[in-house]
Amino acid sequence: MTAKRQNKSNKPQRIAVTKEPDEFVYAAADVFFSSMQPDEETSVDDPSGKKTKKRKASKGCCVRTANELNERFGRDDMTRERIYPLIWEAMRRNFVVMNAPIAENLSKSIIEKFNLGERIEATNGAVTVVNVVGNTASRRVGEAAADSVVTLIDKVRKEKEARAIANGEDPEKVRVHLGLGAGFTAMTLADRLSTRFSAETPKLMLHALTPGGYYFQKQQNSPTSYFQRFFDKQFDVECQGMFAPPIVGTDNYERLRVNPSLRANFTQRDDIDILVTSLATAKDPHGLVRQYFIHLRENGHIDEDVVQSLEKQNWVGDVLFQPYSATQPIYPKTLRTVSLFNFQELVEFSNRPGKHVVVIGAPCGECHASKASAILPLLKEPSMRLWTRLFIDRDAAIELLQD
Repeated sequence: MTAKRQNKSNKPQRIAVTKEPDEFVYAAADVFFSSMQPDEETSVDDPSGKKTKKRKASKGCCVRTANELNERFGRDDMTRERIYPLIWEAMRRNFVVMNAPIAENLSKSIIEKFNLGERIEATNGAVTVVNVVGNTASRRVGEAAADSVVTLIDKVRKEKEARAIANGEDPEKVRVHLGLGAGFTAMTLADRLSTRFSAETPKLMLHALTPGGYYFQKQQNSPTSYFQRFFDKQFDVECQGMFAPPIVGTDNYERLRVNPSLRANFTQRDDIDILVTSLATAKDPHGLVRQYFIHLRENGHIDEDVVQSLEKQNWVGDVLFQPYSATQPIYPKTLRTVSLFNFQELVEFSNRPGKHVVVIGAPCGECHASKASAILPLLKEPSMRLWTRLFIDRDAAIELLQD
């Protein structure tokens, strides 16, 4: 038998970046970006033949970061080659946050074109055009909306604490109520919110606004499924899910609302301070409403061709699973989707003092198609303005301004 070869190397064993402690990964990103500085300017030729100057990011920042980490943490295994993986790990752990730019001029143009000034002033609202394009636009618009919601949560907390003190109540018992819709964009918002909160985050009550996905499929889009993101961060959070069929017969809808399992959802919906939802276009094959009704029809669970029925009523979009045309909410003949608010109730809710409705009109999270056609009625028709804060991407804004 031959003896096993022993590793006589004196080199320290490398620790996988995924196993590095938070403080080390954060320090790597902090030092890296703080030490980055432009290198010397070099002249290069551009295609036109002109001499232009181009700055290169200093290669030395990786060396400086490695040296700083070794000294600060008493290690000797960090080299410049190991810094980039640590930066990616810092991004994965959400220590590095991207803030998308806002197209202020486009936002103002949308407000002027659709005469939204009075609406925004009355509701303390806003129209925000996030200056992003491409396959990541959906996520970036959702993140921008989440940052706005963080600000709103703090605003609501202060208002509720002031009222509690004025009424001789304990401000420590104040809880901000946040309602979340379903879908990819709402899930992105929940991801961002859970990373933006801190030890100073107020007590929260999370409300599911819809049951979400449908049986056997799309359950990952249910609001209840991503409530866990907040519990993982150990915030003071309570939640109220909605455990109900996503669709019922029209005759059974009112009975469902008073069902003991759902009565609390509907009786406590007025407690919601901030309501957040996305929307879908009627033509988007990835829209949950379209997918759901097609699924039911193809599997023989319903007789009515709901998609055809809605299209005959000029279906252009849906919000909180509530379909609408260019001028009014519309409904299938025999079925109703279950939601904490129907379309008209959501409009009324958005007009109540102290209530905030954040609607995210980001591109489709799967095919990245614009949602301008679904956004247009919510801007154009005063009776359909169910939002107080509306977030859209740049391409949708340009399309709306050309309408």
